[in-house]
Amino acid sequence: MRSTGIRICALLAFIMFMGCTVPLSSLASASIGDITEQEKVILHLVNGSSIYQLDKQLEAIGLKYPAFRSAGSIGANETADFIYKTFNGMGLHTWNESFDFQTWDLRKVPSLMVDMDGNASTVEDRVELESFQADHLSWPSLQNGSEGAVVVLPLPNTSSYSEIRYTPLDADSWEGINTTGKIVVVGREVRWNSEWERAYAAKLRAQPPAGVILTYWNDWLEALSVYSMGSCGARPLSAYGDYYWQLNIPVGTLNYSDGRWLMMQAQASPTSALMRIDAVLGHGEHRNVVAKIEGSGNPDKMVLVTAHYDSVMTPGFCDNGAGTAAVLHLAQVLAQAQADGIYRPRFSLLFVAFTGEELWTIGSMQFVHQHLDEMNDILAVVNLDCIGSENLFISETNAGPNFDLDEVAKQAATDLGISLQVGPGGSDQDSFRTPYGAGQSYLRYWGVDPGISSAIPVDSSILVISEPLLIQDYWASGKAGWIHTSRDASVPEGMPGWITPQKLQDGASLAGLTVMRVSPSQSEGSIQYQPVLPYLIGFVVILIIVMAAILIFARRKGI
Repeated sequence: MRSTGIRICALLAFIMFMGCTVPLSSLASASIGDITEQEKVILHLVNGSSIYQLDKQLEAIGLKYPAFRSAGSIGANETADFIYKTFNGMGLHTWNESFDFQTWDLRKVPSLMVDMDGNASTVEDRVELESFQADHLSWPSLQNGSEGAVVVLPLPNTSSYSEIRYTPLDADSWEGINTTGKIVVVGREVRWNSEWERAYAAKLRAQPPAGVILTYWNDWLEALSVYSMGSCGARPLSAYGDYYWQLNIPVGTLNYSDGRWLMMQAQASPTSALMRIDAVLGHGEHRNVVAKIEGSGNPDKMVLVTAHYDSVMTPGFCDNGAGTAAVLHLAQVLAQAQADGIYRPRFSLLFVAFTGEELWTIGSMQFVHQHLDEMNDILAVVNLDCIGSENLFISETNAGPNFDLDEVAKQAATDLGISLQVGPGGSDQDSFRTPYGAGQSYLRYWGVDPGISSAIPVDSSILVISEPLLIQDYWASGKAGWIHTSRDASVPEGMPGWITPQKLQDGASLAGLTVMRVSPSQSEGSIQYQPVLPYLIGFVVILIIVMAAILIFARRKGI
């Protein structure tokens, strides 16, 4: 009968239509307009004050311990427990992903006692410098402290941060200074010029000191009444090797005023100092903490929202309590939206709190290593690190096979009315975006291959960050940031808070809206399938041919 031929045609039409729908790999950034009603409802739940309070809880954990939240420390372990319980309390599927690596902790608060006449038999002239702090990853001092005469390694006087880069070091100024067994005081600027650092590393290797105290040399740094340090500061990640560790040198730091006083004292008369850094070096467990919202359409595909929770030897309120608190808050907001039926993400959302970013992104590299087989299923990584300062930035991404993530984020910022700039920035997203390069750096600095060189890169990996962040930003923009300093706190000493609830909300809202547009709800979404008109034209042509063939066949057979 003719109806049979019609049914066959209809069935074939349906099959061909399904075959012509655009696959996942052809997702593209759609023309995104204003914020949808669904997005408005969800974004209304994002609250900067709640993020700020979460951040204060993370800060409070670190302040309980001498090593704050340094990776591999008691503070880091308690922070991981807090994150796990917080995710789990939202009803999310939550788990730890562990790996073994270098650990570091402090049993006691470090101290520095200065003897102003260098005579151990007199006690009335001893002064303890309160700003003293162990540098991140410092080698331990001797059991009863490392003691020695204080000597100063002078540096060239410069007028600006940029001038340091091209100012030569007078090698003769160090020639007559014997550092063997001494407590060496030197400006942190020594590592801001590669030639200075080359001479410095050679000096320490030739004449190993009992300890090193880092401060600031140039008087234009006087305004920085803080101590500061870099990632892996006492195990320097530089072209000249980890010379402090190779020589078992304990390393501490002083703020400008205390450092200047000590240098002047040591240059005026014989002075000795006793450094106590009760550090514990080892090898043990580190934990990334992961929580998941299952996707409703294609759950095997994933969008990652990430931050690192470890710190250097500071309260770490901005770096990176801020990013971690925002990830926890976004997980709560999106989980609640899913539970209320407002948002059903097409793809699975993974919220990941990494450890060890300050150890050269070891946590995120370990995550990549443990998920090598799933890298092709990761559609995007939105990494939050140091949000909440004055100006919001994102890192640039290349256009991937699915979309160009920085374009999605820029449009989201426009729709939110948030000022946004694009610039460079290195953090955990690089483990996904450029796994080969990240792995090679890891191998160069730690002597260990993380096993991620073969990982499929996730081009759509972005950093959400803010500026100013560093004290060096003061000479570039006139405004200093305070990460990696004693002022990276909710209430920095001597100044108003520099991380604000509103700026935290802006950063979290940008990340949240970007995630929702990359993984839109099943019922609504701003990133859509590509226009199917070309496919439909081809479908119609093929359908006409097939229908004609079927009808001819039916007539001949008398159906």
